[in-house]
Amino acid sequence: LQSDATSKHGYNFSTFDVTLGDGKVMVAGLRDMAGGDAATQFQVLKEVLEDICNCSPDEISDGNKKLIKSIKNLMSDRCIVQKKFNELVSKYRESIVPQVVENWHQLSKVEHGQLLKINDLFCGLHFIVGLADQAEAALKVWDKLLHNDEKVDRLAHVGYSKGESGTYQLVRT
Repeated sequence: LQSDATSKHGYNFSTFDVTLGDGKVMVAGLRDMAGGDAATQFQVLKEVLEDICNCSPDEISDGNKKLIKSIKNLMSDRCIVQKKFNELVSKYRESIVPQVVENWHQLSKVEHGQLLKINDLFCGLHFIVGLADQAEAALKVWDKLLHNDEKVDRLAHVGYSKGESGTYQLVRT
């Protein structure tokens, strides 16, 4: 299960994608949310799963339980809301798995641990993008310091295009 939430212009959105056994990725749901916190995002995930399994919000169907049990990995960014969301999904899954696995009480603690284990994978792209933004801000300062705050070359003619430093423009070009 890959998840991400974002806020734009006062609106909150969350998306959930699933990777199937054959490697295909499918969008399970994209929804707007009342807030951007982990609990709200988790509630939206449960609604998406209810829609997939065609059950009412006050029941957890057997299909829904099996779907939740099939989640083995969580993929998200590193923000604190996503980390808390992953924790909520893991705890919820731990409450569901014993209801779905046959002869749960006859299995050993090691087997329980293996069945309950869920991997948290965090995308590093947001971190890299953040570094790039900071590097760009530093390059703008460097441009000004290097040329004693005078605009030279392309900066003298058009200034900062799209707010980009000369170095950034050179690399992009």
